[in-house]
Amino acid sequence: MHLFGRDMASQALQVASIDLQRLLRTAGRNALVDLAVQESGKRKDTSYKVMVRDIQHNPVTREVLHVDLYRVLLTERMEVEVPVVLVGIAPAVDRNQGTLVQSARAIHVEGLPGTLPSVVEVDISGLEEAHQAIHAKDIALPAGTSLASDPDLVIANVVPRRGISEAEEAEAVAEAAGAPTAAGQAAEEEPGRA
Repeated sequence: MHLFGRDMASQALQVASIDLQRLLRTAGRNALVDLAVQESGKRKDTSYKVMVRDIQHNPVTREVLHVDLYRVLLTERMEVEVPVVLVGIAPAVDRNQGTLVQSARAIHVEGLPGTLPSVVEVDISGLEEAHQAIHAKDIALPAGTSLASDPDLVIANVVPRRGISEAEEAEAVAEAAGAPTAAGQAAEEEPGRA
């Protein structure tokens, strides 16, 4: 494990495996952690406020190989990557008008360490039609934070189903809404046709 940060040299640290596992389970991404470092020759531990910056796993066993901790200053704004989680149901997908595609799995957010979210939830229930999208600028962020990603970054959108024309898509929407469809109107206009 390494500890690094502004105005300090990188320090290699050793920690008991069980303590490291507990830290990684309880401290979410971008969560502030109090770290006490026992330095040789000193009676008192040195305390730091840190965030987990990077975790390296064994690709086969998924065992944690290395962790980087970043020392933060509570009065200094910083930029972090925050995972995006989609919540809700997109009506356009529910009506089978298209497929939901999550284009971005994370955004960059700037703020003081104590205000940074560990995850951002994005409500997709406003995606009523195919071709609609939610952009990074549409995401409500916690007070004291601001978007650092491109505001026009597409987070999620509804892609029309392949193999159907726009007319067929419009007919499917009309059917779902209970409106008469073109095929239904043609049958009504030709009484001999069934």
